Amino acid sequence: MAEDDGLHPSLCIICQEDNKSPLTSEETGRERVKRAAALRNDIVTKRIKGFDDKTDDQNGMFSYYNSNKCYKSYTHSGKLKAIEEKISEEPMECETDNGASTSVGFRKSLRRSILPCPPHSCPKDLRTLICVICGNVEHKRNRDNYRICEYGSAEKFVNAAKHFQDEVFIRVADRLSNNHEECIQAVISAELYCHNTCLQSYLQKFDHNIKSADHIKPDINNIKRVLFNRSHPA
Repeated sequence: MAEDDGLHPSLCIICQEDNKSPLTSEETGRERVKRAAALRNDIVTKRIKGFDDKTDDQNGMFSYYNSNKCYKSYTHSGKLKAIEEKISEEPMECETDNGASTSVGFRKSLRRSILPCPPHSCPKDLRTLICVICGNVEHKRNRDNYRICEYGSAEKFVNAAKHFQDEVFIRVADRLSNNHEECIQAVISAELYCHNTCLQSYLQKFDHNIKSADHIKPDINNIKRVLFNRSHPA
């Protein structure tokens, strides 16, 4: 490939620097870089396009540094979520085929109504995957699995698993550590799948337990007052 627009095929697709670090080119990683680039719409997008336009056997086989500076920072779910939210808040309209304008609110509503598609990194049929919560492929005749990829859902899932210390906790124990942020990122990168009903039920149970615990939490100050009055009668 010609080195057009500063593109060096033998270097990291993200930084294009030669720092003698080992390069990586895994299929899952490349797909994540592509999805991040599509959202960022930056120079990396153009570089990937240059690789995709190749006609030989190395089509799309770009490399990257699996480091905090490059791959991990570029594909960080929190950063991508912030970019997505910023884009969705832009007060712009788009034209439909009949000339009518479509508002951002309508597009967001339409996006929520579309079922999630299987990620490129998953070669299997999602309907054959085991739910990380119930441990079964099917739950109440439902085989539709969804990936825990949103930061908020992953955080709630981690909190619930640590709270219950149950079978779900055991299934993801190798992903959990003392660092809360690392736990969340590990769950997202692990590509865990579950039935939507199982996840909602699990998180609702967690919320109920937390609220119940807060409700019955003893009033320490009141207990101290009672004990003091008993030991110092009038």
